[in-house]
Amino acid sequence: MLQAMESKNTRLGSRGYTLVEMLLVLSVFMLLTSLGFGMFPPFVKKLDASFFLIQLSDDLYRSQEYAISNQLYVTFTFDLKKGRYLANTGTSAEYILERKVPEEITFNGGVLGQGVVFTPNGNISKGGTWLVETNDKLYKIIFNLGSGRFRIE
Repeated sequence: MLQAMESKNTRLGSRGYTLVEMLLVLSVFMLLTSLGFGMFPPFVKKLDASFFLIQLSDDLYRSQEYAISNQLYVTFTFDLKKGRYLANTGTSAEYILERKVPEEITFNGGVLGQGVVFTPNGNISKGGTWLVETNDKLYKIIFNLGSGRFRIE
């Protein structure tokens, strides 16, 4: 019976991991995790730029839709001093929308200047381009005269 207990104890002890083995695996895991986060910030900045352009596009469409549905002129402008863009109707002091522009994104009015006006039928009053520059790329937002459509290149 004593021999059966000894063999049972050795079998149970051989199935587990020692504290040293666990600490070694944990330290390797922490090292790999910390190296991975060092490569993460440039990726996040690229995502910020693409998310900003998607949000800007959605907000332009929203301003155009607001102009059509309420039969009002809607002005969409960039406020470079405060680092934001906004849309308003001019009939009230309230903004339809207001958003911050991320610091790594710079705006150049191009031909259009700092704003575009949507007419009550959804067209724009003046065609042209805006230039939006991120850390690594320059984007052109091109507005077609007469249709109110735009595209990002």
